[in-house]
Amino acid sequence: ANCRVGIMLDTDTKGDEGAKELLWKLHEADLDAYLVWSRNKHGGAFKDREPEVLTNSQWEQLVGKGI
Repeated sequence: ANCRVGIMLDTDTKGDEGAKELLWKLHEADLDAYLVWSRNKHGGAFKDREPEVLTNSQWEQLVGKGI
């Protein structure tokens, strides 16, 4: 991933809060991190989802988006 770290937290309110804190910590550690998904990213297709419940086709949909 070109020395980038992709973050996939739950796409709910708690995940949003965790992402804010985690991205700051990773930034302060000089790591280039980005959110793979969010409640609104990808047209909202993954709103209120958890990474561990993705199907193979959903994972391929994310990979096909260039993450």
